[in-house]
Amino acid sequence: MRTLRLSLAGTVILALLGGSSVVAVAEEGAPTDYLVAGIDDMLKRRSDHSATLLPDGRVLVTGGGWADVEVLDPASNSFAAAGKMTRIRPATATLLADGRVLLAGGGNGSAELWDPATASVEPIADMTEPRSGHTATRLDDGRVLIAGGGTATAELYDPATATFEPTGGLARTHSGHTATLLADGRVLIVGGGSAEVYDPATGTFEVAGRPAARPHHTATLLADGRVLLAAGSTISAELYDPATGSFGETGPLAVPREDHTATRLPDGRVLIIGGLSHDPFMLLATSEIYDPAIGEFVGGPPITRARLQHTATLLPDGRVLVAGGSILTGSLSDVEIYSPSAAG
Repeated sequence: MRTLRLSLAGTVILALLGGSSVVAVAEEGAPTDYLVAGIDDMLKRRSDHSATLLPDGRVLVTGGGWADVEVLDPASNSFAAAGKMTRIRPATATLLADGRVLLAGGGNGSAELWDPATASVEPIADMTEPRSGHTATRLDDGRVLIAGGGTATAELYDPATATFEPTGGLARTHSGHTATLLADGRVLIVGGGSAEVYDPATGTFEVAGRPAARPHHTATLLADGRVLLAAGSTISAELYDPATGSFGETGPLAVPREDHTATRLPDGRVLIIGGLSHDPFMLLATSEIYDPAIGEFVGGPPITRARLQHTATLLPDGRVLVAGGSILTGSLSDVEIYSPSAAG
């Protein structure tokens, strides 16, 4: 049985999901923007999956315990099957300059490409070594940096040759970290209380300050070039400034979160959605919005269902697609939309 009571007026939101209680609070003064339904469910229940915005505005969904690939067409508000990977994998999904998507790793060294022209997946050359919990970041020159994943090594995928080759090693082993492309073309790697920056011009990593240790955090590039590191089993947040190569505190959030999402909105604010709190232990049915102009988080709208390990994808029209994730009883297939223009 599932019951849900929501309010935008600062009252308690109580949900009973599979017999487990979930409590969250919508703060007084929350924005009138809100999360609404209106899109069909995904074809599969997925959590810890990938959602990739395609050049034509559709969204490619992969992984989450399935080899099946599906695509959302915002024009029809529905998902359609779009091929199948050669194996079930929690792979990274990276949009290439030509519109194809690189699906790499997930327990082994294999990789494949999804082609939007044929809605099919084709295997390519293996990576230089097996990886899981790695990151994949498209560089300004079109190559893709694959970093960490239970190892201190990194490699580059070159779309021109469809091959992988090693690049400079990291200072430490990383898995479940974040990788953020900076405005100057370098890549910031953060995880386990350490940070380093990859410079594609030299093919090397350099240690970059000492952030707080925050598992399952999010890293978001802001419009001014700084990077917001939010939550990760804590209410704290900090900013990385590439101009000084240092971290400084900002925030904090209203509640500790991990396995949440962070999406930069067109106006420069950052929408934080859902996640899991350990203090107290609960799934979160709330959101928060970080305003870089004041360096603070404010209460956001409640979501229709508490969830973690979901995806949040900024659509071309400024809405945010929130898809799948998990609750205490398993993975989800439902979707909801954050619409800044929808007044409550």
